[in-house]
Amino acid sequence: SFRRIPSGCAHCIAAESSAQFPFAPHCEMDGLASSIGKIADAVRVSFGPFGQDQLVLLESQKLVTNSASRILGQAKAGSAEARVMLEHIRRTAGDLGDGAATFVLLLEGSTERCAALLKQERARRVELQRCFSYIETCILPQVIEPVFANLRCSTASSEELVLGLARGFFGANFPVDVSETLGRIFWEWLRQNADCRADAAAPAPAPAPGDLAAAAGRMQRRALIRVPVASLLSMHASAGGPLSGTSIERAHVLSGVLGHPNMPTVAEGGYAVILDARVAPLSLRIAAPEVAMEHLSRSLRTSVERLAQHEGRGVLCSAEVHEEWRGAFRERGLLLLQLVEADELESLQSGASYTHFQLGAASAIDVRCCLIPLGTLQPLDAKSAQQLAAGRAVWMLSPPTSVPAPHCWLVLRANSVALGREYQNALFRLLRVVEPVLRDPSCAVVAGLAFELQLSRIAHAQGQVRDNPCEEATAFFGCQDDARNQHLHRLAWQILLEGLIRVIEAFVSNLVESNRCAVVDPGVSVVDFPAPTSSLWPDWCSEEHDPASLTQRQLSGALNFARRSAEVECARRASIRGPSSEVRRLARWLVVADLNASASQGPLQKLGLRRIPCVAGHCFSFSGSPGTAAPEGSGPGPRRQETSHLKRGLLRSLCDLSRVLVRLDPASLACRGRGGAEVVGLRRGGPPRRRASAGSEDSEDDGDAVGGAASSESSESS
Repeated sequence: SFRRIPSGCAHCIAAESSAQFPFAPHCEMDGLASSIGKIADAVRVSFGPFGQDQLVLLESQKLVTNSASRILGQAKAGSAEARVMLEHIRRTAGDLGDGAATFVLLLEGSTERCAALLKQERARRVELQRCFSYIETCILPQVIEPVFANLRCSTASSEELVLGLARGFFGANFPVDVSETLGRIFWEWLRQNADCRADAAAPAPAPAPGDLAAAAGRMQRRALIRVPVASLLSMHASAGGPLSGTSIERAHVLSGVLGHPNMPTVAEGGYAVILDARVAPLSLRIAAPEVAMEHLSRSLRTSVERLAQHEGRGVLCSAEVHEEWRGAFRERGLLLLQLVEADELESLQSGASYTHFQLGAASAIDVRCCLIPLGTLQPLDAKSAQQLAAGRAVWMLSPPTSVPAPHCWLVLRANSVALGREYQNALFRLLRVVEPVLRDPSCAVVAGLAFELQLSRIAHAQGQVRDNPCEEATAFFGCQDDARNQHLHRLAWQILLEGLIRVIEAFVSNLVESNRCAVVDPGVSVVDFPAPTSSLWPDWCSEEHDPASLTQRQLSGALNFARRSAEVECARRASIRGPSSEVRRLARWLVVADLNASASQGPLQKLGLRRIPCVAGHCFSFSGSPGTAAPEGSGPGPRRQETSHLKRGLLRSLCDLSRVLVRLDPASLACRGRGGAEVVGLRRGGPPRRRASAGSEDSEDDGDAVGGAASSESSESS
């Protein structure tokens, strides 16, 4: 966006800058807030267990998901600043494994608060930058770390710890029953990969947390999940639930094509070899040019016979084997599996020094260096030899019982391949989440917005303090005026509070809207709550400055939603950005109200906000119905946990990005193009709904719903 200035015309820059960029730094901050607001709109309606699924149209396929990382992975930046923010969001979510939507909402609230402070001339850009440094340097270690310590929950075993983390992780994207099933599958998959004994069938003690953490690190580097194609799942879709056919196999899972219909479909015992993909597609006269023409047939049989004499039973190759070799293998009764994925063969050879077998040139010594111990080699699902030779299938290569398998594969069966890919992506992200907490179990804290609720109440109290000087703020900011130091201290807490409020608003908004549309009478109030006991929220609704309406909102005795149908309400929500004013008041009430008072227990019960025991005694979190999307009347569910490592990483990343944004030169942003970010082909519509089953995600095709290029600029933006 920079123009080259001819030599001798440098003086024109000052005149042009004064004409195009008046002194209004908050204008550009408003533009940044608008950009991050558009990104937040793409993930707000999918936040929490009551978030809606979204349809993202790609060039040749579609993606149905409610995962913020998957949605933002397909987003296109419409401006330079939006590109910076999107890349930072993706990198943060990729490193931490989760938290994309939380990070976006935190960034939206803090950025809009900074823009308002600049507009009101209550702070300068450099002071806002120092406020974010103050949050990271002083508030995080001195205030937030004790909050983490108070929210810790004791766990009896590693299994309980992992299952609690899995409930909190999967519960935000999948129904309760599917979350429990995925958690059990994940634990067994992790435990068996941590147990690499040769005799895995014998009972073994529970693996240590260090072994589980090491296994999680290895599993992140290897794609140990296989999702079979939809044609293999017709018998499993209607029996036993959406994940009933899922299995954990202590074997190597391969995908390939049988070399010939007359070959055996099962190989037992002996050895397997991997053919050299450079020679296998060639005929014998090219692979071994020294052989005379009249001895070609005998040399072909001799090469294959040498392999059979060394008890070779299975042959693997990443290329299509020449028909001469396929015929020789068929005559000798060997199983040839061709067109195997190259990375699967690399995983098969990991940790061993097997060489590739070269047809026509291998001696007896060379053959012995190529032999891989084989227990069984067979297809995952029963098929005829003609079907296996006509198309790709999934095969299982099991080593002998005396040889320990280096890893266990998860064969994930779902109602559709697209839904299976969603499960696969979630399981891989959970590996990155659990690894740090397995190394340090004290990182586990209560989930269900317990951290956000407790920290927001502290931030609200700190943001109102005026007469109590803070020594840390005086030492950090270093201003001679103590009032100025206290002012910046309050601004730092207010910025942090605004981000936390956005997270609570998005969660409560989806919860309330989904439950309100589920009732028969649209005029029924979702929740009635008492008024706050004191007016602790002077900035209750900053965009409206009517004192009369402010007093009326603070003293209001109930939250009543307008009587309108679900379709009209969804159209209204689509036309405006952010939650409704009623939901915003409800979120702020959760911050300022006395949650321990008896008058507050009714509204808290209706929202699913329960008292949960922790190290400090108890805390409040969304751990009951309907806050966890559990069936009504189910009571407090099993323990849900998350990691302080994730929350700490999100806050540090927020401070890093915000320091960059508040110091951006307004002149460098004036030539930006269309602001904001767009999510390609995003479709939202229909009344908010509670997910009834895992198969509710619509998918018309059986292919993978991930990947592909983005559609043209004419696609509907978020």
